[in-house]
Amino acid sequence: MYDVIQQVWFNNRGWIASVSYMNVMNNLILRSNLPKGTDTTEYGIVAINHPMKMTKEQLNDEAL
Repeated sequence: MYDVIQQVWFNNRGWIASVSYMNVMNNLILRSNLPKGTDTTEYGIVAINHPMKMTKEQLNDEAL
């Protein structure tokens, strides 16, 4: 019914990568609790993350 599209763009900044990690874990929990015989590709959670654009100075201030 649905095409399964999984795309993760890697970013080594933890505050961005954590959203992808949490989405993968939530999908794992969801799909592992489906009844036997269910097509797991028909179920999933989609997460979209739009990080705030910050300058280097703002980012350094936020990190402190």
